[in-house]
Amino acid sequence: MTALHPTDEQQKAIDLFATGRHLVIEAGAGTGKTSTLTLLAGTTGRFGQYIAFNKAIVEDSRSKFPRSVVANTAHSLAYRAMGWRFATRLRSAQRMTGREMAARLGLRGISVEDPNKAQSRELSAGFLASLCNRAVGTFCQSDAVQISTHHFPYIEDIDAPDNGKRTYVKNERVRRHLLPFAEVLWDDLQRLDGWAPYRHDHYLKAWQLSGPRIATDYILFDEAQDANPVIAAIVAAQNHAQLIYVGDSQQAIYEWTGAVNAMDQLTASDQTFL
Repeated sequence: MTALHPTDEQQKAIDLFATGRHLVIEAGAGTGKTSTLTLLAGTTGRFGQYIAFNKAIVEDSRSKFPRSVVANTAHSLAYRAMGWRFATRLRSAQRMTGREMAARLGLRGISVEDPNKAQSRELSAGFLASLCNRAVGTFCQSDAVQISTHHFPYIEDIDAPDNGKRTYVKNERVRRHLLPFAEVLWDDLQRLDGWAPYRHDHYLKAWQLSGPRIATDYILFDEAQDANPVIAAIVAAQNHAQLIYVGDSQQAIYEWTGAVNAMDQLTASDQTFL
């Protein structure tokens, strides 16, 4: 392996890493992020864990680190810890219509007064079941410890806007009605013999809620500017390890999916730039 010689900026990162304190590295495109992380890992005999959301990035990085560092996606760590138990559900998962899910949940349609018409608007059982399913999906990508009404999507045209802004009176009423059914759905997704279609995000969330401890001395959290909140919560909870968050705050492109800039959330940390 060719020896890497640090630039002044990289040397500063190395010096801060050596203190053992948490570290945020702002690394723009083409600034040598991967080589910097490799340099950090090469300065210590401690064990490190590299984590990124994107599997391709993990595979590309794996061969560049010394043997003291292992590279994984958060999903692969979660699968190794508990997801494997749900392998049968993952393999056999099939699409389920909203109507089929509603029947399983014992969910019936409801009527909601339409603010734009004299008659009420009918919300079908299948539509309501799909809202429950979406609420569970949003919950699984969040750092919340329990599912709640704010995880449900907004239903258009049942609340009259106020000066062009959304109002939530009837939406909140529907959400409160649906919350117990979403809780039943989430309970099913924690069973090995459940009926609901099972996805990888389900065991990742279950792992986060279990309070996992990643056995390592330090964590290199890459692409932290676009962190999935549930993954960010897992990393942030590893208070036994030194945390190194790496990313480019100017390149956050997944905020619309609920991603957060975890680099802003790492408290009591040093910061450097590449």
